[in-house]
Amino acid sequence: HSIQAPAIYNLFAGITFLGSPTFWILLAATMYWLGKEKASFFFMNLVVFTGALVALFKPIFGIARTETAGTAQKIVGFELYSGLSFPSGHTTTITAVFSYWSRWMNKRQKWVAVFLVLLVAFSRLYLQVHWLTDVIAGIVLGWLIGKANCWIVDKMQKRSFRLTEFRDEGA
Repeated sequence: HSIQAPAIYNLFAGITFLGSPTFWILLAATMYWLGKEKASFFFMNLVVFTGALVALFKPIFGIARTETAGTAQKIVGFELYSGLSFPSGHTTTITAVFSYWSRWMNKRQKWVAVFLVLLVAFSRLYLQVHWLTDVIAGIVLGWLIGKANCWIVDKMQKRSFRLTEFRDEGA
């Protein structure tokens, strides 16, 4: 932490946004608006489920953030931390996204995804809002959630799942 400088801090604050559920919800909405309704549905399921699991685990484990987390700066009006740290939500989210998308990635894209996951995980450490165990747990949990979502998608597609099945038949 002795190398912290405002420019580097702001760079990592921007990188950490790649793990923000807000970023991925906006992407899911864009997918929907572009006519990719089914892909958007499954992707939004992934993001919401990831957020819900992280929100469930944080109070169960009850691990406090680093002592310096209280001094973290605000970026674009959002705080980079909440009271509890385990697991890292940003790390879990970006790992879940790329774990899910990996089935459609080539080898080079997978390496870029791994790099981005590690970069977000490092950003959480650099910003001093997580412990190393938080980001490691986030990577493991995110990978499991992404693969579970792949399994759900496969099961739903084998059953000829259509979004219109959720619409009210009487309307």
